[in-house]
Amino acid sequence: MKYENIRYFELTFINDLVEVKKQIRNTILFLYLSEKYGLTVLSEYLEGTQYGYTASAKSEGEIKLLRITDISEGNVNWNSVPFCVCDKPDKYLLNNNDILVARTGGTTGKSFIVKNVPTNIVYASYLIRLRLKDENHADFISAFLNSYTYWSQLIELKSGAAQPNVNAEKLKKIIIPKCSPQVQKRFVSYLNGDIIEAELDARINEILALFDSNQSLKEEQSHQLDLLKKLRQQILQDAVQGKLITQDLNDEPTSKLLERIKAEKEKLVREKKIKKEKPLPTINLEEIPFEIPKNWVWCRLGEVIEFTKNKNIHKDLSPDTLINYVDIDAIDNQRYEIRESKIKPVAELSSRARRILRKGFIMYSLVRPYLNNIAIVEEEKKHYIGSTGFVVFSGILVDNQFLKYILLSDYIRKKYLEFLSGFNSPSISYEQFNSTLLPLPSNAEQKRIVNKIGHLMKICDELEQSIQQNQKYTQELLQVALKERLELKV
Repeated sequence: MKYENIRYFELTFINDLVEVKKQIRNTILFLYLSEKYGLTVLSEYLEGTQYGYTASAKSEGEIKLLRITDISEGNVNWNSVPFCVCDKPDKYLLNNNDILVARTGGTTGKSFIVKNVPTNIVYASYLIRLRLKDENHADFISAFLNSYTYWSQLIELKSGAAQPNVNAEKLKKIIIPKCSPQVQKRFVSYLNGDIIEAELDARINEILALFDSNQSLKEEQSHQLDLLKKLRQQILQDAVQGKLITQDLNDEPTSKLLERIKAEKEKLVREKKIKKEKPLPTINLEEIPFEIPKNWVWCRLGEVIEFTKNKNIHKDLSPDTLINYVDIDAIDNQRYEIRESKIKPVAELSSRARRILRKGFIMYSLVRPYLNNIAIVEEEKKHYIGSTGFVVFSGILVDNQFLKYILLSDYIRKKYLEFLSGFNSPSISYEQFNSTLLPLPSNAEQKRIVNKIGHLMKICDELEQSIQQNQKYTQELLQVALKERLELKV
């Protein structure tokens, strides 16, 4: 019997670095104990195991039911634990120093040592109770269950399962140092602050210092990513305010572009390609949020765009017609593209599936929390339909990439968040969207801005990939360094 593949890895449900360092310290101690006293299995310490009781939570009663969700940060607010109806309470009643282990779900294997338990508390079916033999120390077993000597074995036990889970029989076979009650007591005394062997204490401090150094490096990398995120926004904000590139006085005056847009829009209305909309409000000086170059103009977004048409698929198509449907959450809001459309028959789609998607058109979510869900439709598909949570539109003689960058800027995001405050199911209205103030340059400058943003964002992407790769290396180096030290005899 021996330990194999004891290693450090991140547990998603343990975010407190102090707790992580405890897990590392415990690991070193249990490896030390294993070399000094040998190994056995967890069942040798146990009087028995018991699965929890299956019952529904009640607001009142005589018996309380402790669930996984009632355990937070290693503590339980016993007053908030719900009641249940239990016909065999004696079988499931909790005693002080019982240890509960989550047997399924995202926290599989996480344990809780019961202290100061009130009377008449039973535990739910997703928990396994470990009851120790009288001579053994619950704090000793609890420390083991909070070490990578335990977690490394548990991960192996869970591997291959469709759902993370562990059962009592597997738990009983977990390998643990074979320690007498006296050794367990000395171990618990050390956990409570007593002095331990100098060489062992030095090894613990060395490994924890290595961990601290690694964490500092990770924090710096996270800081770099935060700065990069701010840089992206600054690029967009500079573009919105006309500060990203040098102005070219030879460009067509933007006022003439607006005249051509107006004429084109009237032509589309006459040809019945778009509907005539009611006039938008005149722009007041008080509305203007910042200065723009002299050869730019302020206009309202609705002045320079056309919307795609809607399609009543339930009225116009048969129930078995297949639809390429893009729902509100189907946009990759990091890459700004459609991940994939769902192919479904009309009968399976709600009335929200109405927006006709056309190649080259922008789709933009007006619903919180999806304001960054924006993409340009890249292809034509038969019966290509989007959710009514989107506006689907295209610029009239205005570059759609330019409009996309404007909508991704902090200027727009902050403005729209103001509109959304206070609503239960908030969304931006068409009126608010159409009335959005748009800083508009000439066509030639739009193209230069789009090219410049594309160039700068590519550099940002490369920097981000480099930082993320360094994060991966940092994590791998910690794994290797800790593994080497954990394998050394202490």
